[in-house]
Amino acid sequence: MNDSPLITLRLPIKRHWFLMIARGEKLEEYRELKSFYHQRLLNADGSLKYFDRIELTNGYGHTLPRITLESKGILVGQGNCKWGAPASQDVYILRLGGIIEVLNADLLLGEIHERR
Repeated sequence: MNDSPLITLRLPIKRHWFLMIARGEKLEEYRELKSFYHQRLLNADGSLKYFDRIELTNGYGHTLPRITLESKGILVGQGNCKWGAPASQDVYILRLGGIIEVLNADLLLGEIHERR
């Protein structure tokens, strides 16, 4: 049995993208190739870090909507503009897996059900 803790990447995300991910419409999240994200996403040798899960919050704080997903890995490349990636620009691509947990999102998720 492996008792090592799960490694979770925590990031804030805008409401629009949060809802698309919760609906299963957006399968990737993007971050710019900037110093702040280099420190968070790269190992000292320049390789990409490994994360078990990605936790996205709609804003900051403990009571804000939060979704935890499986991480399918990180790569560098050009993302999907319809999912928020800048056109013709390399970014960090966070590949999102299945939803593990959704917290504090009743109002937001209500919007999903009202639109169906």
